[in-house]
Order: sequence, then C-alpha cells, then structure tokens
Amino acid sequence: MSIPKKRKGAILLDVGCCLGTDVRKAAVDGWPIEYIIGSDLRRGYWVLGHELFNTVPESFPATFLEGDLLEAVETTDGKPQSDLLPAYLSEVILEGGASVIHASALFHLFNEQQQRLAAARLLRTLSCKPGSMILGAHVGLPKIGYQDSTPGSGVRAFCHDPQSWEGMWEEVWVESGLGGLGGLRLAFETELRDTPAEDTDAVVGDDGFWFLVWSVTLVRVANRA
Repeated sequence: MSIPKKRKGAILLDVGCCLGTDVRKAAVDGWPIEYIIGSDLRRGYWVLGHELFNTVPESFPATFLEGDLLEAVETTDGKPQSDLLPAYLSEVILEGGASVIHASALFHLFNEQQQRLAAARLLRTLSCKPGSMILGAHVGLPKIGYQDSTPGSGVRAFCHDPQSWEGMWEEVWVESGLGGLGGLRLAFETELRDTPAEDTDAVVGDDGFWFLVWSVTLVRVANRA
C-alpha cells in the first residue's frame, strides 16, 4: 500500500469489480475508501455486495460506476474511435487518472481484438505518473490460442501466453500514441501458474488449467550516457 501513502488522492480503480470483494479488501488494507472506485456492467452486482457484506453506501462509501469497458464511442464528427474512453471512465480521467487499476477474471471474457481495446482503454485511464500500474489475473496458456471453456458450454476463450500478453501491451502502448509519453515505458511482471483442474470451474482443457498473473507498470526510461 505504498502508493496511497506516497500520493495524496491516489485512485484505485477495480474494473469488473462484481460484488466489490477486492475493493473492500483494499479498504481494509489501508487504501482510503474515498479514493476507491469499482466498476462493472450492472449496478446490481455491488447492490448484492452490500447485502452480502451487510453494508450500505453510507457505511462503505466507495464509488461504484456502471458501464461497459467496450462500449462504442463516437467522436464529434460521428466516426467511431475504438480506443477513446467510454463516458463512465472519463470521470476517472478528470481526477488525474487511476494510480492503480485492478482487472482480474476479465480479459479472458473477451476475444483477441476486444482484449486489445480493453488494454488501450485501461492505459488511457491510468495516471501518467511513474509507478502507476495495471494488474490482474486471468486464464492463460503456455502457448497463445483458444481453449474450450467449461466442458459442455460450447464457449471458446482466447488465451495469451506470457510473451504474447506482454507483446500485446507494447503494441497497444505504441498504437494508441501513448508510447510518446515523455520518458516513460512499460515494465512487466508476468507469471503463468498451473492450477489443478479440481480447484476451479473455469477454463479447463487438455493442457490443464493455467492462470496468467501479471502487472504492467509505467517506469522512467533510463538515461543513457
């Protein structure tokens, strides 16, 4: 919890917060609750969260935003620009961006192009200060490709391996024009973890169940003599 101690007013944004379990854990760990934001498709998720944790908005006053990370956005000339922010995330930008964005159990819900769009929008929502980070975990594979979802569901999940995952963020960073941010680059920590299939009801295939645990952090480019 060093970021909220070092940065006054640092925002924590949890994208795909569902019931709000992780934002509550962050509050318990010391992140000031007035700077915690959770977001998801439907407000009903955190309404159920209040029931589950026996709270009300007054006793747990974190901010919750309803919205779709992938919603279509049009410019003033009517042309869609997929990497621009949907309105609900623009509220975060007005506050200077999120210092930390948490996005777990989210990316494997999207196809390949949607994952690129989601990455671009999260990067645009991130504070441009060094040390700002996006982190999370989701289903991965030892080699990039598709894997059957829960047996019988008929759903295919697009899964990255660690190298392709980091490569996607680097490409999006450049394509979105964010690579031009003065003196900043992306640093990665990415780990593929093998999890016994009996421990999960998520994506299970012939290669077992793999979880990609990762972080993307803005760091200063080292000066070269």
